[in-house]
Amino acid sequence: MGETVDQYQLGWSAFWDRYLEDSSIQSFVRVIARHKGAYSAMTASGQLLNCFLSGKIQRGSVSNADLPTVGDWCKITDIFSNGGNEPAAKIIEVLPRKSKITRLLAGTEADEQVLAANIDIVFVVTSINRDFNINRLRRYVLLAEHGDARPVIILSKADLLDNPSEILEELNRVFPKVEYIMTSSISLSGIEQVEKLLSSGTSAVFVGSSGVGKSTLVNTLLSEKVQKTQEVRADDHRGKHTTSSSGLFFTSNGGIIIDTPGLREVQVVADNDELDRMMPAVGSLAVTCKFTNCTHTNEPECAVRAALTQGSLQEEELQSYTKLERELAFSKRKLDERVANDERKKWKKATTQNRQRNDQS
Repeated sequence: MGETVDQYQLGWSAFWDRYLEDSSIQSFVRVIARHKGAYSAMTASGQLLNCFLSGKIQRGSVSNADLPTVGDWCKITDIFSNGGNEPAAKIIEVLPRKSKITRLLAGTEADEQVLAANIDIVFVVTSINRDFNINRLRRYVLLAEHGDARPVIILSKADLLDNPSEILEELNRVFPKVEYIMTSSISLSGIEQVEKLLSSGTSAVFVGSSGVGKSTLVNTLLSEKVQKTQEVRADDHRGKHTTSSSGLFFTSNGGIIIDTPGLREVQVVADNDELDRMMPAVGSLAVTCKFTNCTHTNEPECAVRAALTQGSLQEEELQSYTKLERELAFSKRKLDERVANDERKKWKKATTQNRQRNDQS
């Protein structure tokens, strides 16, 4: 984009204008890639910088979610030359996020992983062949809506299925308010529809399982190979996992694309109200059960079980709802434990510092 870049083309909005009252826009950068121990970022004038965390950020971050990620706007120090004589700066503040895509960090650590920040659209990519899974889509749509972003479902590899009517009927039934687009990187069908959503300054993130064609779609939109891809395997029509880090790219329309690694595990962080809005058939019934803590198994006067008997609710939908409900409860419990531990550490540190000051006085 060169010299034509300004903060609005980079995704800046009135959400952060108050920060310009005391600082020039040149004091802020947008993170375009995250590396081990460093970041690539771009100024509003289009200059690329190598950025490092200041001591203030490192000392003040108690959670992985506090650290900068791709899409973040950050305040920086004055620009200097690093050891390689390249322009660099230190990140001294991460601006509040207007939206973020997060999941519970994989493994035993109780923390959130922010996959992308300050995005407008979440393109949920799934191939229309064997990878298609309605329950997985529910997770990604919930992930998008919890992050205050607009979900759009991308059905990739449309050329591999002759008659998609059954899949489209299911999508319309399960996600009546979510737009979907069928695409093919071979015939280029649907690509123009995706491009129209990527107007200048609009930030979008692509999420989806490994091998569904996210990187191929990004390359098609950008008309160049910015992300490595591999051929689809002949045995099951699945692509091979190739992207290993997130990155930010510009389309010819001025839209901003954030590509993420394929996710092997999506532990959703969301609220029960958001789950009920996404699956209202179960949520609206559950509130009419006789018992507020009804498990919808063998309790008397259970409205959910009654709906199953009458055929107005499908068993598969109930199972998906209860599974997500348990997962949300688990995520909340884990994150609450982390917050409590962080609070204890903060007070322990403050107590130690007070004792040291008293001993010196």
